[in-house]
Amino acid sequence: MAAPRIVKKLVGIAPILFGAGVGFFAGLVLAYSLGTSKVDDVVETVIGAALGAGITVFGTLWVTQFLSNRTTEQYEHLVVEAIKGIQGDTSRLVTVLDKQAIPDDAAAEYAAKVRTQTGLLMDGMELFEGLAPFKEIVDYKFRLGLFQLHEELRKCRPSLMKELHGLDDPTISVLRNAQRDLFIVSERIYRATKGALPNPNHGHQADAPKLSAETKAALGITAP
Repeated sequence: MAAPRIVKKLVGIAPILFGAGVGFFAGLVLAYSLGTSKVDDVVETVIGAALGAGITVFGTLWVTQFLSNRTTEQYEHLVVEAIKGIQGDTSRLVTVLDKQAIPDDAAAEYAAKVRTQTGLLMDGMELFEGLAPFKEIVDYKFRLGLFQLHEELRKCRPSLMKELHGLDDPTISVLRNAQRDLFIVSERIYRATKGALPNPNHGHQADAPKLSAETKAALGITAP
């Protein structure tokens, strides 16, 4: 296990060593090209070359840090956008679920709509889960929220899969149960996404998914 760490360290300092060498060599070449070839001027030549090497090393370190910060910012932006995507999918799913009356002859069509939107939500969840374990996130509160969201999505996935399978052969009773259960799961997911984005700098978030009072009554949901 020690060998890979040593290799990584060597790879990490390789650009710095290369930059120092190039700077030192460039300084020597420049000095001699200007006619500094006397023995008395060797020390000045070496000092000038060393300064050039130092500037190169500083530039290399700055560029390396800049690229590292930029990569981290891009990763964090992707994580935030994935979470907002899940929020939007939960809201759109609840919009589809908000239906009081389902005629028998429209059951299959309505089930297809619910199945499609549920599938989109699960696709968004899979995208977010693929970004784990969030090692690039250094903010403790943010990373803890991401971990908790990841766990909540893992717990909710079986319920979503169960409802998807039930919608393959829908009846009005099956659809009613799916509406109620999917709404409850959507609320759980949305709350977890809100907890994962505590920073106001993360920008606008989708509104909480809500069912109309009429649909809640039809589904027997009494919670506010």
